[in-house]
Amino acid sequence: MAETRSGGLFSSLRNLAGTVITIVQTRLEILSGELEEEKIRFLQLVVLVAAALVCTALGIVLLTFLIVILFWDTYRLLTLGLLTVFFLTAGGILAFIVRNKIRMAPKMFLASVLELTKDREHLTSHE
Repeated sequence: MAETRSGGLFSSLRNLAGTVITIVQTRLEILSGELEEEKIRFLQLVVLVAAALVCTALGIVLLTFLIVILFWDTYRLLTLGLLTVFFLTAGGILAFIVRNKIRMAPKMFLASVLELTKDREHLTSHE
């Protein structure tokens, strides 16, 4: 009779260990998926930002030349001064927008943290 009890105890411990391993594996798979999503999102963002910067810079240079050439004979310095103020202001506003976008980005690994919190609450409520 002692063998069946100890076999039952070892069987229960083995089942518990298997359950814990399954839970950890599931959480690691969720974490891995989130890491992959964040990596893809970050790379897309970098490519888009780089392309936008190149196109915008080229457009700004060409527009500046066009406007300065139009006012070359009359208001050359005033035109350059106004364009400088405009572009610096626009750059500051865009930098502010980028900073806010970065601050408002979703928290990394949120799904994993929520699942681990649920696991902890489930385990502590059954004690």
